[in-house]
Amino acid sequence: MNLYSAINQVLIFVYLFLGLRALLFNPRGKINKIFFFLNLCFSVWAFGSSFVYISPDKASALFWFKFSSIGFITFPFFLVMLFNNVISKYIKFKTFILHSIFIFPVIIFLYWSFSAGLFTTGFRLTLQGWQKTGSFSTWKDYAFLTYYILTIIGSSVVYFLVIQKKGTKEEKKIMKVISGISVIAFAVIAVTNIFLPKYGYNLPTQGPIFTILVVFGAWYVIENYSFLKPTIEDVAKTTLELIQDGVVITDKEGKIISANKVAAKLLGYSNQDLPQKKLIDYIDKGAAEYAFWKRKEAGIISAIKQSSVKLNGKSGQISVNFSVSVLKDRSGFFEGYVAVLHDIRKIIMMQEQELKNNKEIQEAYLLLKMEEMDLRNIQEKMIKEELEMITLKQNINNELLKSKKGTRYTEKRSLA
Repeated sequence: MNLYSAINQVLIFVYLFLGLRALLFNPRGKINKIFFFLNLCFSVWAFGSSFVYISPDKASALFWFKFSSIGFITFPFFLVMLFNNVISKYIKFKTFILHSIFIFPVIIFLYWSFSAGLFTTGFRLTLQGWQKTGSFSTWKDYAFLTYYILTIIGSSVVYFLVIQKKGTKEEKKIMKVISGISVIAFAVIAVTNIFLPKYGYNLPTQGPIFTILVVFGAWYVIENYSFLKPTIEDVAKTTLELIQDGVVITDKEGKIISANKVAAKLLGYSNQDLPQKKLIDYIDKGAAEYAFWKRKEAGIISAIKQSSVKLNGKSGQISVNFSVSVLKDRSGFFEGYVAVLHDIRKIIMMQEQELKNNKEIQEAYLLLKMEEMDLRNIQEKMIKEELEMITLKQNINNELLKSKKGTRYTEKRSLA
């Protein structure tokens, strides 16, 4: 078994383990995902390098070297993105600009690597296995070296300066550990993989071996300084997104600091567009003045119970139940507001539908009553007419009886 190949094969699983472990700390964290992909690049680099040493011929060694280039060409991009996300709360670079600057060269270098090869003119068999020969043979090699130096050193310097100026004590400790180990690791990689071969000292590829220093450095700060683990802010954001009501956090003046997706959807904006806008601009004037200005001017800084207001969203007015709680620091000083917006449009629709249904029932009931009264009137009329007929018949019979009695009396007198 080749020693260098065995070391790289072990590192394949070490990188994957550390990357997956960090990802499991906080699966939704951007930094955790980038750290995982960074380790995946190192793993691919180690995987290809492990087969270079034990390849059966030059062609196979060249193939595995090109395969390993996927790892060592792409990892600088993920390192830049890692540093960018770490310092994002202090200084923000547009992600699409960084992608445009750093992804395009990666695609070009990968094409060059697989079509012609970078940093090698061939391979020779040694006691340590197959090793590449030649370095800096073309301008393309120098182009990649420039990209390599600018991305790694440039991003590291920006990270160092930002954290040194604005970071917390814990972040500064993390920065010193990562920066120190990164400089040592990438300096050794540059010396053994690039500069020594240039002057005829061809050593086995040490890149994927020395990068383990960077990963272990990152792992050290993960364990000791909670780097990459979910912060209180991460937990709070996750909790806010799970709430079905809109939640908006504002400063003392009512400017929006943060809002969950439900609140952003109600207002008709994205989460990125809401900060620095004033919540009161989206609430009907009376409620806004009561909630913020009048109460504040009167020195009343307390929770506001739930009340129904109209929210002026992009798509029009929305009926919500609006309630406000007060944010205070540890000393009890007023810091801002937390507003909860409960969408009551469905409730109003249900109430309106219920009223409509009740109205229809009432109308049907009244119609039934009217029909019942008409039927009763008809029945009473028929009964009255029937009674009148009976009375008429009785009168006729009485008249007949009277007339018969009169006839009999006349006949009796005539006989006498």
